Amino acid sequence: MIFVTVGTQLAFDRMIESVDKWAHERGIADIFFQIAEGEYQPKVGRTERYVDASLYEDVFSGSELIVGHAGMGSIITSLENNKEIVVFPRRYALGEHRNDHQMATAKRITDLAGCHVAWDTNELWTALDAFIKGNHSGKKVEREDTQLLALCDYLDSYTTA
Repeated sequence: MIFVTVGTQLAFDRMIESVDKWAHERGIADIFFQIAEGEYQPKVGRTERYVDASLYEDVFSGSELIVGHAGMGSIITSLENNKEIVVFPRRYALGEHRNDHQMATAKRITDLAGCHVAWDTNELWTALDAFIKGNHSGKKVEREDTQLLALCDYLDSYTTA
C-alpha cells in the first residue's frame, strides 16, 4: 500500500490530485489518502480527512511507501520505521504555505537514504513509477544512521535557538 499524507495543519490538493491521477492512470488502488481539509477528492483508494493515532499506525505500518509534504513528522517517522518516503514540498509561491521552509527542509534531506525529494509533479510521478517498478533506492535506514542523526541535530538546533 501507498500512504499519502498531508499532515494535520493544511490541505495540499496539488499533491493529492497528482498522486490520484498517477494511481488512476496506472490502475493502482491500494492507496490511502489523508487529505485534511482539502477540496480535491481522490477517485482511487481510500480517503480520510484525518486519522486517529490507531488508524495512522495501522496504515503506516501496512504501507510500503509514504508520500508526504516536507513535514518533519512524516519524514522522521518514515525514516525511523525503515519506510521509504517521497517528499513533495509545499511551495509558498503557489500559496501552499506561509513561507518556503518546506523547500529548505527538502533541500537538506536530499541525501538521506530512503528519502526521495520530488520538486514538481513530473518528478513525483517519476519517483512513484520507480518505486512500483522496483527501481527505488532499496536503502533502508537504520536507527543509528549518521544522516538521520545529523538531521535530528539540525532540527534540534532550531528548537534550542
